[in-house]
Amino acid sequence: MPEAGESVGPYVLGPELGRGAGGIVYQAVDPRLGRKAALKVLDEEARGPNFPRERFEREARLLAAVDHPNVARVYGVVEQAGQLWLALEYLEGESLAEILARGALPIEDALDVARQVADGLEAAHERGVIHRDLKPANLMRLPDGTVKVVDFGLARQERDAADPAPSTSSEGLVLGTPLYMSPEQLRGRKVDRRTDVWAFGCVLWELLTAERAFGGESSADLLHAILESDPDPARLPPKTPARIRNLLERCLRKEARQRLRDVGDARLELEAALVERAWARPGSEAPVAEGGGKLRRWGAVALLGLLGFVLGRSWGVGPGPRAEEVRRLALDVPAGRKVSYPRLSPDGQVLVHEVHPDGDRTRRHLVYRRLDSFEDVPIVGTEGI
Repeated sequence: MPEAGESVGPYVLGPELGRGAGGIVYQAVDPRLGRKAALKVLDEEARGPNFPRERFEREARLLAAVDHPNVARVYGVVEQAGQLWLALEYLEGESLAEILARGALPIEDALDVARQVADGLEAAHERGVIHRDLKPANLMRLPDGTVKVVDFGLARQERDAADPAPSTSSEGLVLGTPLYMSPEQLRGRKVDRRTDVWAFGCVLWELLTAERAFGGESSADLLHAILESDPDPARLPPKTPARIRNLLERCLRKEARQRLRDVGDARLELEAALVERAWARPGSEAPVAEGGGKLRRWGAVALLGLLGFVLGRSWGVGPGPRAEEVRRLALDVPAGRKVSYPRLSPDGQVLVHEVHPDGDRTRRHLVYRRLDSFEDVPIVGTEGI
């Protein structure tokens, strides 16, 4: 194995930093630039026929395609003595796995970390990159609080997800960390960005509880939990906002078709929760049913109650508006805009939603539209929210 002080291209090796996704990562420095880097080389034990070059070149291409503050940068690829080395941004800080070993984060801190993870993951997805190995050990928190998604060793382009056995190695072994794998990934089926949404839900759960969403005493228990069981919402902190409980339930649905489709929607929910800060209000503890799978049953009860209320008012049972006061409308979305789900004002007269002009999140702002109008009106002072 390489030793500290050896040269690899323009870099001088330092101590080993860690291992993951079949690779060994070393601290290094580029004396020409005075810049630290992390050099990753394939673990000899993970070597397979023609595998090192394929994996490293793919990881370098995918990382180079994602330029975002919450994703670790790639500096380039160095070939020496028949080995490929991947030069990555050197990150000082701790992995979330190390942080969570000391206990769960406070709710506000956990949601901010999750928001940054979702932001970085969203940038990768927008460029067609699926991480496929999202977990606390692959998330780094820097001293300034910035969170970075790292280790794209198992990542793939989404357009290639239809390839045979996209989540298995040439020897037929499942790649990744089973604790955070989606049901479809465990079964070796075709995966898309929704497999990262599942893993994101597992990470968010762990940030709030310091416990894994799924586990067991044996591998068989773990597989059964992921494929058949739901995490118990009673394990969440009592002050966990309802919108976050709902977000977790949508991220961790077994069927990919029923799951939250876009991690960008998770980011919006987290941003809204951070603005509302519901956990800071007195008496904000939410009643939680005991046992796995109860979140969906609570949602079904609420939906049935709402349906009964609406039907009762429409059929004249009890006081309420006349049937002719029911309104229906279509909210058109101009080309080049990305919007959040619209929210109805308490008096039922105004819709408010978030707009990203030309898909640029840095220029987002709020607009409102009265139900008797076809015009969106910007809300002054909400630019860059």
